[in-house]
Amino acid sequence: MIVAVATSFFAIALAFLGLNVANSILFAIRVMMSLVPQGLQLTVSLALTTRNMARRNAVIKRPSAIETLGAMTVLCVDKTGTMTSGEMMIKRA
Repeated sequence: MIVAVATSFFAIALAFLGLNVANSILFAIRVMMSLVPQGLQLTVSLALTTRNMARRNAVIKRPSAIETLGAMTVLCVDKTGTMTSGEMMIKRA
């Protein structure tokens, strides 16, 4: 649907607005980008990441947790590999 709308805007820009082919293509690409909702990219990214983690036997209750997990550089877990507390404490060794 988006490609059809962008194609029609390309034709309109080329015929009625008098733009050259390069500018008409850029105009059509900008129209396509504006038709995609902003939250869709994040939702698709979180869904794909959840699926990839599920393949590695990781259980994810909330997809928003993946965003937080992706920003971490160090993950401290117990010997079973589970996080048992909802808080992190850093101690100097």
